[in-house]
Amino acid sequence: MAQGRTLAGRLGWGSLGLGAVQLVAPARILRLIGVRDSPRTRRIMRMMGVQEVTAGLGLVARPPRASGVGIRIAGDCLHLGLLAAAARHPDHRPARVTGAIAVVAGITLLDL
Repeated sequence: MAQGRTLAGRLGWGSLGLGAVQLVAPARILRLIGVRDSPRTRRIMRMMGVQEVTAGLGLVARPPRASGVGIRIAGDCLHLGLLAAAARHPDHRPARVTGAIAVVAGITLLDL
């Protein structure tokens, strides 16, 4: 089966796309997930973008690298922890952050 048609391949391309947006437009992602935009949160979002791109490259490589899945799962855990901290922060929008937590939790299940 072609790499882009497998679940791992699709997750890899998703990681590459999300990571690219996190690197180039972190403020847009921050607004989407309800986290206040600041120089610190932009830096964190860009670091998360690097992690996503790294995982994506591992999954779309020929042959795919199992490390890509490991990087995605580790990233999911990190992202869930950061979102949980954001949910408790008074400057953020809790309903949006909770929605982001639900999305990341669902993607984590796919990764597992």
